[in-house]
Amino acid sequence: MPVKFPQFRSRRDAFPEKMWTRCPSCEEQLFNKQLDKNQRVCTRCGHHFRLRVAARIAQLLDRDSFREQDANLESVDMLGFVDQKPYPERLEAARVATGIRDAAVWGTGTIGGSKVALCVMDFAFMGGSMGTVVGEKVTRAAEHALEERLPLIVV
Repeated sequence: MPVKFPQFRSRRDAFPEKMWTRCPSCEEQLFNKQLDKNQRVCTRCGHHFRLRVAARIAQLLDRDSFREQDANLESVDMLGFVDQKPYPERLEAARVATGIRDAAVWGTGTIGGSKVALCVMDFAFMGGSMGTVVGEKVTRAAEHALEERLPLIVV
């Protein structure tokens, strides 16, 4: 009678791919849950990882207080710019990769119950390139803060 051996899962299945992050500064392997607990700062060398827009907003503002403004603004290719790829293709690829419409998000929220205007740029969206929409959102955030006499935070 043949002997049956137990089936073992491969090591790949045992450790999901996104459990660890290597610090680009000291090359320490960091457990993502611990990294998040430490606000995306390496516990060994103090390297600060980039934060995406949603993470930065959650870090700065009171929970569920952020109200985005002008979410429907979208960049267009007014210059017909072409590099290695046409600009509209770059925009679409950045939208798909990041899940946001442009490199900046602005709105209002509260910090400790005090209302503020906040504009956050995301480097993951085409290196945070400042197209027309980014400039427009920064301007609108500043104008709103001035009009409402609110503190303005731009990240």
